[in-house]
Amino acid sequence: AAMSALAFDEAAAHLRTALELGISDPRERAEVFLKLGVATHRGGRAGDALGAFRSAADLARELGDAELLAKAAIGYEDACWRPGITDEGTIELLEEAAVALGDQASELRVRLLGGLARALDFKGHRERGAIARTSAIDMARELDDRAGLATVLMRAYWSRGTTSLEEILEMLTEARELAEDLGSTEIRAEAISWRVPAFVTLADLDSARRELIALRETAEQTAQPFVLHVAEHYASAIALGDGRLAEAEEHARRSHDWSRLLTGRDPSGVHGIQMFSLRREQGRLAELAPVIRVLAGGAAREGPWRPGLASLLAELGMEEEAGQELARVRAEGLDPLRQSLWLASLTYLTDACAAVGDEETAALVYRELEPFAGANVMIGHLVAYYGAADRYLGMLATTLGEWERAEAHFEGALELNRRMGAST
Repeated sequence: AAMSALAFDEAAAHLRTALELGISDPRERAEVFLKLGVATHRGGRAGDALGAFRSAADLARELGDAELLAKAAIGYEDACWRPGITDEGTIELLEEAAVALGDQASELRVRLLGGLARALDFKGHRERGAIARTSAIDMARELDDRAGLATVLMRAYWSRGTTSLEEILEMLTEARELAEDLGSTEIRAEAISWRVPAFVTLADLDSARRELIALRETAEQTAQPFVLHVAEHYASAIALGDGRLAEAEEHARRSHDWSRLLTGRDPSGVHGIQMFSLRREQGRLAELAPVIRVLAGGAAREGPWRPGLASLLAELGMEEEAGQELARVRAEGLDPLRQSLWLASLTYLTDACAAVGDEETAALVYRELEPFAGANVMIGHLVAYYGAADRYLGMLATTLGEWERAEAHFEGALELNRRMGAST
């Protein structure tokens, strides 16, 4: 009853009480662990969800029950894919369950292969992920398993390493349509949630804005903190790009409030990047100086914060210190920055290079940013977007004294930003 009312924490509390009171039948106990995993996952309690699904998997092994093991593996993967949560055993558990279940086509195998595809994509095994996804889609169509098909298709966003964005949008559109026919709010919400950044990447901001309205409405219906958090941080990113700075800050605050209900992940990263982006546009980076200095010098130095510190120092007119930070980045190389929000790092370095006239670093950054010419700069999965990459390429080319190339980049940036209706 609590699950039906979307009271996920209450449902989890009842299920834990049932387990504490004792359930002698191991199969029934495993089923309760599966339900507990779903309840805690939807309530944003990732660690609790993973623990519940692990317990269900252990019982399934003891019973030699392949179907129970498959359900536990599917739930486990679903609980651990969300950004900031990684688990090295996910692929192994899914593959173990796939072997136990056998090759016979079934709706359960469709979901197992769909989860495996996403897990492989998430870990960078793109080709293997594509094979698993194609198998899942073909099997779902053969079985006329519409719910399974919609579930696999809504995860297509993760196949960007092997599939064009246009093809991904087609799959996400089919997933959304199937979800609407099936009356599945959860599948519809996730399909829409990936369509928004896909449209931003394609510089189709009108479609992204329309899709965002649908996402925020659907997110309310799910009552899931993670979905609500994502909808708000998308809204903040788009408002920032549109130049609606007060709205961007309000959405960022709401997103952060929802993220505080999530466990198993650090919510500060998204909020930090959004506030840095906002204060940069407002000319108020000085307010963040103490925090950025700590982050740049601590464990986060391999992320975007050292480039962010260089940008901040340059804006404050502390050109000598900014130059010193750029020299440190050069000495360490750009590769460490690839681990987290790579494009954000490149834009922050561009700001600093342009301000202090650092040609050596500008040449390094230009080479890395050049493949994005003609495209939109999206940070993460729409944590923020900074408009045309050509704007930054133009700044770098100017720093290098390549005037004709700089002019071409700036003209390209103006054309793309006008087309998007973006002020960034």
